[in-house]
Amino acid sequence: MNKKQPQILFVTGKGGVGKTSISIMLGLAQAKRGIKTLIVQTYGAKRTSSYFDLPLATYTPQKIHPNLYTMSITAQEAIEEYALQQLKFRKLYKLVFENRFAKPLMQGAPGLHDAVHLGKIYSLAEREKWPSIIVDAPATGHAISMLRSAKTMMDLTKAGPMYQSNAIVDAVFGDVKRTQLVLVSLLEELPVQETCELWDTFQHTEKQQCVQLIHNKVISAPPSCSLDLPPMWKDRISHLQQKRTEQRQFAKQLQSIPLTQTSISQHPSFSILEWSTSGEKIWGCL
Repeated sequence: MNKKQPQILFVTGKGGVGKTSISIMLGLAQAKRGIKTLIVQTYGAKRTSSYFDLPLATYTPQKIHPNLYTMSITAQEAIEEYALQQLKFRKLYKLVFENRFAKPLMQGAPGLHDAVHLGKIYSLAEREKWPSIIVDAPATGHAISMLRSAKTMMDLTKAGPMYQSNAIVDAVFGDVKRTQLVLVSLLEELPVQETCELWDTFQHTEKQQCVQLIHNKVISAPPSCSLDLPPMWKDRISHLQQKRTEQRQFAKQLQSIPLTQTSISQHPSFSILEWSTSGEKIWGCL
């Protein structure tokens, strides 16, 4: 693998900005290079495989394209997998974790669901040795709480086996060469505002791990309204020109964030060729 490329890449941004489509673009580009790549969806999201007209993703990695796989993590399945590794027997797991007293504690434990997600991604990287993992992360603040969850569990436990295991996980996700972040924003008021606020909340290491800010669904330059076109077409072109002007203004606001910024054009439909080309453009700027 190119030294400039991380093993684990988190893709995050405000909900609805196109994190899943960007994750797929990145995955297709890696797959085209012959790199076995896994797109990890979190908190039960399952959409990736539907782009390829395949059944919804599950907790088991599913092949969706040559060299490209996807899976969906839920906290319950991650807790069950971890507990079974420790307890060995399913009946014992059910006795300990699925009784009416333990279940509410598991649901309400601060940071636990974030931590087991991070632990599963760690296992995919460290134990299963996936060479390239792209995490289609939850929206902005939630993604950061997930990245910080191992440290949160360390602060809660202070010492002992759980502290040690979380320290190992935190070391991987705090490694700026191994784990990096890509931010995604639309050139619209709320996504731009939330992206700027997110950057301001990042700690020093997290800012070092951020390698790129993607402007998604950027409108290409429309033709001139002066052409001899039907009125309806001219109205449409005028609307696109106005929208493009607005996008340029929002792009200027994002320039306050000191990251490489890449524009990805709006794709009218899913195309493996076009999306992999966009993914190559993003990887090329990392």
